[in-house]
Amino acid sequence: MSLLGKKLDNWDGKSTDDLRHIYASIESAHFDSAKRQNPSLIDALMRHFPQHPIAVTWLVKHAVENDYSLSLLHNEKLLEHLLENPTWQSMLHILQISEHLTISKSLTTALYAKLRHNLSHDNKFIRAWSYHALAVLTKQYSEFKQEVNELLRMALTDEAPSLKARIRGILKNTK
Repeated sequence: MSLLGKKLDNWDGKSTDDLRHIYASIESAHFDSAKRQNPSLIDALMRHFPQHPIAVTWLVKHAVENDYSLSLLHNEKLLEHLLENPTWQSMLHILQISEHLTISKSLTTALYAKLRHNLSHDNKFIRAWSYHALAVLTKQYSEFKQEVNELLRMALTDEAPSLKARIRGILKNTK
């Protein structure tokens, strides 16, 4: 078993500080951080995706936020995972990096349906980031723009105040 696999096995399932330490150790020990376009860090993380989806999606999100790029294969795996009704945590991590994902045409209909379904999720973070992901989808596929804009406008009257602020920001950025 790899060192990363052992660390992920020992993760308590909650501590983001522990995940930050895991990320720092694998980045410094195995990868040249000056070569952020090199997919090897993401490749190493994604090898552990099936066994540790919550930790890996958090680590991938952290890598993307630190300017690592996702390959088309990584995009597909993450989006397919999103469509499989994952835990809310791994779903949230993927939704939070949606602007970094390239959505293949073959997944647009299923992804749109999933994101629409998420708008009634019990978790307000899933709802908020699903609105965000819908706006991202419209940037890549304009055929969804009119309906998504209508959903966003309706949300301004229906959603909790904490979500309304995010939705106003999304609407501002979609103009």
